Amino acid sequence: HVRSRRQRQMCIRDRFVYFLNLIIIKKSEFPLSDVNILIIGDSHNGNAINPKLFKDTYNISSSGESFVPTYYKLKKIISECSVDTILLSLSPHNLSAFNEKKYLDKNKNRHFFNCYHTLFNKKSLKNLKINFFDFYKIHFYRMALLPHSNHLDLMIGSFRESKKNILDIDKIDERIKKHFFNGSNLFDISETMISHLDSIIKICEQNSIKLYLVSTPLHKRYYQAIPKKFKDEFEIQIERLNISKVSVLDYTDAFKENFLFRDGDHLNIYGADKFTKIIKNRLKEN
Repeated sequence: HVRSRRQRQMCIRDRFVYFLNLIIIKKSEFPLSDVNILIIGDSHNGNAINPKLFKDTYNISSSGESFVPTYYKLKKIISECSVDTILLSLSPHNLSAFNEKKYLDKNKNRHFFNCYHTLFNKKSLKNLKINFFDFYKIHFYRMALLPHSNHLDLMIGSFRESKKNILDIDKIDERIKKHFFNGSNLFDISETMISHLDSIIKICEQNSIKLYLVSTPLHKRYYQAIPKKFKDEFEIQIERLNISKVSVLDYTDAFKENFLFRDGDHLNIYGADKFTKIIKNRLKEN
C-alpha cells in the first residue's frame, strides 16, 4: 500500500510538472526584438556571418541544425516578432539524408531531441522517420521531472568567433564521410530536407520576408571530395530555386586562401569578416 501510494504521488507530481512546463512553453518567447536581419541554419552560417557588422541583426544558427527544426523555429519566431530579412545556410550536405540519421540513431538523437522536442507535435512527427521511443523518453525527462524556466535556450545558437586554422586532411575526410557516406554507401538525397526547405520558402513568402539562401565558402579539399551525386543535386536545387525567383548567394568555392578557414567546411574569424562584408554588399545591391 505504501509503495502504491508513493507511485500515485509521483504520478500526480509528474503530471503537475508536465503541465507547468506546458504553461511555461506557451508563454516563452525567443529573446528577439524586431529583427532587421535574422541569420539562421547550421554552423556554416554560425561561423561565417558576423551579426555585429549589421544593424538589428541576430545570428541564431545552431550546430547541426537541419531544415526541419529551422522551419518550426521560424514559425514560432515569425508569430512573435517582425522579421525583415532571413539569411539561411544552404550547402550540399544540407541535402543529404545524413540529417535524418539524427532522428533515428540513438547515439545522435539525444542532442536533437533535447534541443527541439518542444517544437514538435503529433502531426509534425508523422512526417519524420523518427525513433519515437527515444523522443518520448527525452520529452518526458525534459517535461515531467523538473520545471524549466525557458525551454527555448537550447535551440538558440550564435555567431562563433574562431581563430583556428586546422586543415588536417584526415579530419576533412572524416567530415566528408560523416556528411555523405552511410558506411561504405552514399546517403540518399533527402526529400524530407528539400520539402522542409520549400516550407521555409513558403512561410517567408506568406509573411513578406526577404529570404536569401547563403552557400558559405568551402575549402577546396572538402569541396573536391564531395561526391558527384550531391554536387549535381546541389546544382539542380540552385537552378530550381533561381527559376522560382528565390535569392541564392552561392560562394561555395569562392575562397582559395587557406588562412580563411577554421576547417574544411567552416570559416574562421578572418574568413567570416571577409565573407560578411561580401554578403553586406550583396544585400545593399538588392
